[in-house]
Amino acid sequence: MASLVDQHEQVEKGLLELRTPREGQSAILEDALGRAVLDTVY
Repeated sequence: MASLVDQHEQVEKGLLELRTPREGQSAILEDALGRAVLDTVY
């Protein structure tokens, strides 16, 4: 089982991969979703 730090890094990496300059609004939603997920994990 991955540690919480590993999971956190995977989430961050996934969000960065999903984000592109032309999807600025989408990136904001991804960030909000990522924070919500991390808030429930920690």
